[in-house]
Amino acid sequence: MAEATAVAPEGRISPADLGLWSEAHAEALAPVARFIRDRGAVPGIQLAHAGRKASTDIPWRSQRALSAVEGGWELERSVALAGWLKEVGIDLIDCSSGGLVPDAKVPAGPGYLTPFSATLRERAGIATAAVGMITDPTQAEQIVATGLADAVSLAWELLRHPYWPLHAAQALGVDLPWPAQYARAK
Repeated sequence: MAEATAVAPEGRISPADLGLWSEAHAEALAPVARFIRDRGAVPGIQLAHAGRKASTDIPWRSQRALSAVEGGWELERSVALAGWLKEVGIDLIDCSSGGLVPDAKVPAGPGYLTPFSATLRERAGIATAAVGMITDPTQAEQIVATGLADAVSLAWELLRHPYWPLHAAQALGVDLPWPAQYARAK
């Protein structure tokens, strides 16, 4: 899954973000998608428009705004957009939110973005993936089992713990095959 791929140049979080707003971009990414598909996996891409979070400096340099982050994008617009995306063949919406403007109040905590996923799933009738501090296997299982989302995306947790899926399966009592080279560690 390619993360945060901008659909317009002004929708990038920073000037260094991946983009997919032209045929040239699609042509450059096509071999990557083919490579993934040829190996039996399903390629995915997180289409994004950073809205009021757009136009910040490259994160490793600073996170200062390059232009002023006005207004924003509300949940109602996301519901409408998700319905349209379903009509044109999009399979799943990865649900996040803004929050990088100085006066935004987004209370962070385990699963804090899950309500956005549940709302889009219910009101737009499209499959969703929940994000936002999902770090515990039981928490992830509960989100899917209770219908708040169809899947969870772990993002930062997988950067911190790349073997999280194997350990989560163990914690939930699911016996998954480990890669042969790691079988001794099981």
